[in-house]
Amino acid sequence: MSHALPVISTRHSGIPEAITHEADGLLLASADPEALAACARALLAAPADYSRIAQAARTTALARFSTERCLTRLEAAYDEAIALRIG
Repeated sequence: MSHALPVISTRHSGIPEAITHEADGLLLASADPEALAACARALLAAPADYSRIAQAARTTALARFSTERCLTRLEAAYDEAIALRIG
């Protein structure tokens, strides 16, 4: 995602929390190779969709998963834990 590439993944575990179907990636059922191939073909056949999803993927990755963002969230969690321990 951070390399501005559209992501095709499964609706497994926490992945749908990171990827919004048809916004910044494509999600499909697990163990469905035909659906995977269909998603890849669809992206390759629609350059405008490929580009839109790829740019949205990068935006999402930078906004939600950059090192700076993760460190900020981690520091906030520590601050909250310390406040609870002291208070």
